[in-house]
Amino acid sequence: MLLLAAVACGDEKGSASSKPLSRAQLSRAVLTQGDMPGYKISKKSGSGNRDLVRADKKSCQPIVNAMDPEALAYENRFAASHIIKNTEGSRAPTAEYILTISSVESASVAKRTVKDLKKAISACNSGFKTGSSGLASKVSSVTAGEVSLGDEGVEFSVEYQSSLKRRYAVTQKGASLTTIVAQHASWRRLVPVPQKIVDAQRQKLAETVK
Repeated sequence: MLLLAAVACGDEKGSASSKPLSRAQLSRAVLTQGDMPGYKISKKSGSGNRDLVRADKKSCQPIVNAMDPEALAYENRFAASHIIKNTEGSRAPTAEYILTISSVESASVAKRTVKDLKKAISACNSGFKTGSSGLASKVSSVTAGEVSLGDEGVEFSVEYQSSLKRRYAVTQKGASLTTIVAQHASWRRLVPVPQKIVDAQRQKLAETVK
C-alpha cells in the first residue's frame, strides 16, 4: 500500500489552508456518496468535544488523540464519513473505513501534531492503557507503517488486548488533519487503508481550500 501525504500549499501566513476550515467547508471537503465509484459512502455523525480519553503513559497520549480526532477538533469543527467497498455476491463487506477531517488551531499546530504522533508510535510500541472501558481500553502493541508518509503524515496499526486490530493513517494539510481508520469485519485482522480513498480525499480537500 502506498499512502501519499497531503502537502500544504505555500507558507502558513499566505495559504488559505493554513487557517482552520469551518464546519461548512469541512462538510464540503469530506468524501460523500458518488465521489468514489464502487464504494458506498454515508455521512457519519459524531458528538465532538467529548471528554478526552487519557493514556496511562503521557508519551502515548498523541496516539489516543489520533484515534479520536473529533474530541480535539478546533471549535468542534470536523466532518466524518463511513465507507465500505461494494463487493459483488457478498451481503456483508469484508472491511470498513471511517474517514474524519478535523480542524486544528493552525498549520503549525497540525504539523506538530503529526510530529508528536510519530514520536509516540516509536515510544509506545509495547502498548499502554487508557482511562476508557471495554474492548479498547488496553492496547497491547502499536506498530509503525512500513511506508513513510514524509513530514506531513504517518501510518500505524494498533492491536488491543482483546485482539481487536485497526490501522490508522493520519495526514496533514494546512490547519486540517485527515484520519482514516481501516477495520476488518472480523475485527481480528489488519487491512490496509486503500490508496483510492487517500487519493480521492486529498483531491477533494485540495479543491476546497484553493
